[in-house]
Amino acid sequence: MISVKTVIMKAEHVLLVEENEKTNVINRHALLRAGYDVMVSRTLGEARAILTRHKVGVILLDTMLPDGCGMAFCGEIRDRGMDTHILFLSSLSGQGDRLRALAMGGDDYITKPYDIEELLARIQAAMRRRGMGQQPPKTLRHGHLTLNTFAGRAFVDGEDLMLSTKEFALLHLLLQHENQVLSVATIYEEIWETPMNGDNRPLKTRICGLRKKMDCADCEYTINAVYGQGYCFERV
Repeated sequence: MISVKTVIMKAEHVLLVEENEKTNVINRHALLRAGYDVMVSRTLGEARAILTRHKVGVILLDTMLPDGCGMAFCGEIRDRGMDTHILFLSSLSGQGDRLRALAMGGDDYITKPYDIEELLARIQAAMRRRGMGQQPPKTLRHGHLTLNTFAGRAFVDGEDLMLSTKEFALLHLLLQHENQVLSVATIYEEIWETPMNGDNRPLKTRICGLRKKMDCADCEYTINAVYGQGYCFERV
């Protein structure tokens, strides 16, 4: 049986280097939905540490970080011989800034604000130019459970679970973290893209609905509540 983790690992690993937490939450959520593995750093120091431990296919890099310049960091990466896709996400819109970023080794330069769908398309375009990446998987198979990430539909042995948008996003997130306990706050922030602010009733409602639909379809997995910690996706 092929686990979701195995399937996802075939896609590119994306590193977000961005100080703004709201931007990180939005971009991370969109990239996870598209099938990417995502790591986040809010400083260049954190990014350097990640790159020493992980092979990263794509870096989304801000130009201004608390501890340095993103363009100089791009040059540092190229000096090290790393053939990673580097896409700048910047509030600097001047032509000189764009040209400097590309001259330092950037693959693309996107000014803020930008459309998420355009960002995903630019990532794919950069990978095609370098000939490194493949399209992220549209279908994830996990035992008898199948998720079509583009259509937002889930099936158990071919039976459509008829999930709502939020239920599908919830299942997709939990499935990527099988046997791991995710806190209520973490799940809420990923699905609703905003802090929970103490009210977890919308999440409880979606968990309950998703659980019932999985049970009715005789799914081999369930979502268990771990008292005081959160929820865990695991085999029945």
